[in-house]
Amino acid sequence: MYTIFLREHNRIAKELHKINPNWHDESLFQETRKIVMAEFQSITYGEWLPWLIGKQAMVEYELGPSPSGYSNGYQANVDPRTANDFTAAAFRIFHSLIQDNIWLDRNGSTWGALVDVRADVVTSGGLQGVIEGMLYQPSQVQDSHITNQIKNRMFAQGKLYGTDVISTDIYRGRDHGLPTYNDYREFCGLRRATDWEDFSDTISQKDIKVLQSLYASHDDVDSYVGAVLEQQKSSLQPASITSPTFQCIVADQFYRTKFGDPYFFDFNGPSKPFTQAQLQQIHQRSASKLLCDNIPGLKSVPRFAFVMLGVNENKEVKCAELPILDLSHWGDDFSFDNS
Repeated sequence: MYTIFLREHNRIAKELHKINPNWHDESLFQETRKIVMAEFQSITYGEWLPWLIGKQAMVEYELGPSPSGYSNGYQANVDPRTANDFTAAAFRIFHSLIQDNIWLDRNGSTWGALVDVRADVVTSGGLQGVIEGMLYQPSQVQDSHITNQIKNRMFAQGKLYGTDVISTDIYRGRDHGLPTYNDYREFCGLRRATDWEDFSDTISQKDIKVLQSLYASHDDVDSYVGAVLEQQKSSLQPASITSPTFQCIVADQFYRTKFGDPYFFDFNGPSKPFTQAQLQQIHQRSASKLLCDNIPGLKSVPRFAFVMLGVNENKEVKCAELPILDLSHWGDDFSFDNS
């Protein structure tokens, strides 16, 4: 995705130069940078995050887009810094979702193991295949099953054994001094467990027995271990993170990242960076169209890039059918100081 956004930056800069040939290089760079950052924020909060934590959490934490275009602005009392429990535990939940093999195209061709993606894969046109694989390959569900490729083979590089990423995740939480799973249950609104059976509201009896065999007390369970085992089905919308405690931590972080940022792209305040017309263009920007615009050989994609085909009526569409980013709204007549 770094490569995709780099290409997007250069693509937009070229288009802005055509529209505004009198703009200086620095003006082109800064306005392009602002647009690309807004695209990233819009796609993250508008497309990706709802499927990560679920619609209910999006509503509870006011993370969705505003119907008026602009959303409630910066809150000076909100701390935007990244939380320890977010980086050291909750945002590592994706390790549970990794498949055994990585698709190299939409048809499921694989390497058969995790390997380095060398530069020639990208420069020889392989980027399209890798992106298609990411679009069409389903992830694993969040549970106790972890692929052997990261449990025993990570960074093996031809050796018999490699690094165990999950052990690293667990020990990182201890090294960072994170509270226990039971502490996070209480923090996130679940009842604090007084015995093992109290975990049954989110963890299966089978997994509770496994935990009992590994920990002396229910108060000793590591936050990462307990959260990975949690299951909670939302009636409003499926979520990739089924753990209510990690949903809580992730949602809180994205709330603070948004409302603690005075320059968030759709805030209606003194730093308001876009006009209504420009904001409308950014809000309709999709991850699928972003990929279409920056991978020349890509002709069709799922309408919603982060959702499997068939889920919530997600369908294959031609790239030409998706809304474009109309940069004519960034012509010389809009209020931008290009001196």
